[in-house]
Amino acid sequence: MIRSLPLANGLSIGIAFQRINSVGVLNTWQRDIQHCIAALGRPDSGWNWRNISRMAAVIGIRQSPSIFALMVSGATTAYPSALVCLLEDTVYPMDPDFGAVYVYYMSAAPEACLTAIARRDEIPKLGGQALIDLAIQRSLARGHDGRVWLHAAPAGGQGLFDWYRNACGMQLVPGNVTLPGMRRFATGNDGRYFYHDDRSAQHALARLSQYR
Repeated sequence: MIRSLPLANGLSIGIAFQRINSVGVLNTWQRDIQHCIAALGRPDSGWNWRNISRMAAVIGIRQSPSIFALMVSGATTAYPSALVCLLEDTVYPMDPDFGAVYVYYMSAAPEACLTAIARRDEIPKLGGQALIDLAIQRSLARGHDGRVWLHAAPAGGQGLFDWYRNACGMQLVPGNVTLPGMRRFATGNDGRYFYHDDRSAQHALARLSQYR
């Protein structure tokens, strides 16, 4: 598990993943961070993590839903810098005989949205990659051998598409693959689904090995 992340000054800062079992951290996110994300006009600007939590509990009731916060250990307080909602027991799109973790929602706060609650020199980099790393770790823990998949929202454009492929090292689900479960009907295979198999997951873990 990742224990630290790099800072802009070349040092690192301690982090921990906190499983969310109450709305306290989600309320903090909505109050201190989400309004700033909305002002920036990001694709996740309209999200409400309290609603996401409730929705995941209903839609993913048989898929082991979970929400984690990436908590940064600042000098004076710990604060959330990223959130991820996982469905930890889904069908793997590349082979329905295997299971996988589906990254349902994820959001990493930009630096501009954290300066109100954290010192600028305590804001870590690689928060998004750390969330994908967590998804792989949860996949390993659930017996899915690191298999992970997700959808790059069209609102994120080519930038988000390239980020999953290049920064995260994920592979594109071929356009002729029929998606499992509700994803087949929610979006269909629109050519923006990515996955990690067991081998690419290990490569992704190795990229962040110095922070474990």
